[in-house]
Amino acid sequence: MKRILSLFFFTMLMIRPALCQRPYLGHEDKKKPSKITLQHISLEFSPLYPFLKDYIKKAESKYPIFKDGFGYVIIKGVSVNNYSRRPVDATKDEEVSAWMNTSIADFTVDLECHPFAWNPMADCWLCSDYPAFYSYVEGKLILLYDEAMREVFVRNRFAILNKKSVKKLRRITEPYLKNSLDENFLFFDPFRIDKPEFRLDAKQRKYLTNHEIYKLASHTLVKSERYTLLRNHTILLRER
Repeated sequence: MKRILSLFFFTMLMIRPALCQRPYLGHEDKKKPSKITLQHISLEFSPLYPFLKDYIKKAESKYPIFKDGFGYVIIKGVSVNNYSRRPVDATKDEEVSAWMNTSIADFTVDLECHPFAWNPMADCWLCSDYPAFYSYVEGKLILLYDEAMREVFVRNRFAILNKKSVKKLRRITEPYLKNSLDENFLFFDPFRIDKPEFRLDAKQRKYLTNHEIYKLASHTLVKSERYTLLRNHTILLRER
């Protein structure tokens, strides 16, 4: 049953963008955006699970800071490739093989480390600030964004997480940011041209909250790659 539910979720995650009739244009519905709840899901029986295990292993090898527990993984930007949904003659092996190697969807995988906070001024254009689902693979936090699902279930209106869910999101992400509270933590900020790598001394930390320190560390681990999921459940890195 878990395998069936997991495969059903992953399939719905990939096909929901295709269900949206049109994007929200900002004037069709003047009601406030709907609030949704952050949900935990299992990826154990989905094609993402073995892919993420391998992705995490490689990321830990490349980024020691990630291996030490800093940062988390984001999956977002799911787009369905509708052109692969053509009739196939099951009696022709070549045609079946070619069909199995067609793309179902593309998606982006990010390594991130930014903190989340409740934004009481958030409107429909800020809904993508928050993920809809979360999971764990190999002890690493996985956040899944699915803006298209929100459009479908609230009838072409974007939704944002309710305040309780944002508090929960902070609670589950902050353990993956606490390395930055260590006095020897090496920060990286690409916008500091003169000295992008830096540390905070005890005096500087005294006047900063934990959340402010997390924000300073939000550029320390950032990586983004685009992948393609095939019908045979193979996941390939897309060339830039």
